[in-house]
Amino acid sequence: MSLEWSFLLEYCDTFSEVAQFPIYFINNKKLLYIAHAGEDFAPVAKALAQAQNETTARFAMQNGLLMEYYLPLEDGTLLLGPVAIMPADNDTLMGALEQAGLLIQGEEFREFADRFRRHRTMTMNAFWVAVDCVCLALTGQRADWGAEQLPTEPILSDRQDEPLTEETEVEWARYNRAYVEQMQYIIRNGLVRDLEELIASEHPAPYGDMAFDTLRHYKNSMMVHIYIVRCAACEGGLSEELAVRLSEHYSQRCEVAASIEELIRISQQLRMDFCKRVQHLQKVPSRDLNVGKAMRYIDSHYMEPLTAKQVAEAIGVSYSYLCSHFKAEAGMSIVEYNQRAKVQNARRLLEMSDYSLGEIASYLSFSSQSYFQTIFKKIEGVTPKQYRENTFRESH
Repeated sequence: MSLEWSFLLEYCDTFSEVAQFPIYFINNKKLLYIAHAGEDFAPVAKALAQAQNETTARFAMQNGLLMEYYLPLEDGTLLLGPVAIMPADNDTLMGALEQAGLLIQGEEFREFADRFRRHRTMTMNAFWVAVDCVCLALTGQRADWGAEQLPTEPILSDRQDEPLTEETEVEWARYNRAYVEQMQYIIRNGLVRDLEELIASEHPAPYGDMAFDTLRHYKNSMMVHIYIVRCAACEGGLSEELAVRLSEHYSQRCEVAASIEELIRISQQLRMDFCKRVQHLQKVPSRDLNVGKAMRYIDSHYMEPLTAKQVAEAIGVSYSYLCSHFKAEAGMSIVEYNQRAKVQNARRLLEMSDYSLGEIASYLSFSSQSYFQTIFKKIEGVTPKQYRENTFRESH
C-alpha cells in the first residue's frame, strides 16, 4: 500500500499526540522521523533502529518491560513504541535498555530514567489496540503478531495431550513475569482503575502441568495467585492478620469451585477486594500516628464486637484521647468507623457468597440480624436483601 509522506506524517503526529504513543519512521537503520510523543524515548528508538534488520511485521519486548511493534511500509519501517508495560526500578530499566542495544550510565541514565517515569504505562491489551488502530489506518489490515502473539484461547483446554514447546514456555515466562510485577505494583498502590484495565487485558497462560486434570491445575495455581496478591496488599499497608483471613476465605472458595470459569471470577474478585482495601487505607491518611493505628486495628478486627475502649487498650492510648483525636482526624466516631468497616465487608459477602443475612450478621459480630439490617441501610441507603438483589441483576 503506497502512502503519501505528508499524510503519513500528519496521521502519526495526530495519533501520537492524542494517544501519547511514541511513533518513529526508520529507513536504512536511521530515524528519519519522530512523532509528537516520541522525543523522550528517541535514544531507545535509535538503538532499536540500528539493530533492525528485518522487513517483516513483528512484536518485540525488552526485559519484560518495553514493548514495540515494527510495521513495514513501502519506503521504510514504522516503529510503534517502545512503551512501558509497568513502572520499573533502575535495574529493570537498565536491563531493558541493554537488550534494546542502548548502553548509558551515570547522569545520562538518571536523566533518561526521570523522563521514562513521566510517561504513562500501557497494559498489553491497550498496546494491541493502539497498534491495531495504526495498522488499520495505514494498511487496511490489523497487526500481524506472528509467532510472538500471545494466545487468546486457553492453551490447556483443548490440547492437554500436546506438550508445550520450549519457545512457548519461554515467551510465557517473560510475559508472566511482567504481568505479575505489574499486578503487584497496582495492588500495592491501590490502583483500582488500573486493575480493572489489567483484568480486561488478561489471557490464560500455560503454566505447565501441576495436576492430572485441568480444574485441579487451576486450583493449585490459585493458591500461588492468592499468596502473591496477599503479599502485595500487605506491602501496600493491609495488616497481615486481615490479609491472612481474607486469603483463607478465598482459598476455601477456590477449593469448592466447580469450574474454571468460577475460579476466574474468584481471581478477579479477590484482586479487586485486596486492591480496594489498600486504596481505602491510602485514601485515609492520618496525621496522628495513633489514629492511623486505630484505623488499621479496626480494619483487621472487623469480625469482632469491638468497642472504642477495646481499641484504645489494643493500641496503648487512653480512651478519652483516642475518641477526641479520632473524631477530629477521621470526621466520624470510632463506633461509626467500625460500623462502616463491617458494612464494607458485608457488601463483599452479599456479592460473593450465599451466606444468609443471619450468618453474615453473626460472622461480623452484629448483636442481631435486625441491628445488622438497620446499620446497613443507614450507611448504604438500601437493605442487605435489596443490595444483594441489585448486585445479582447487574451481574446478569
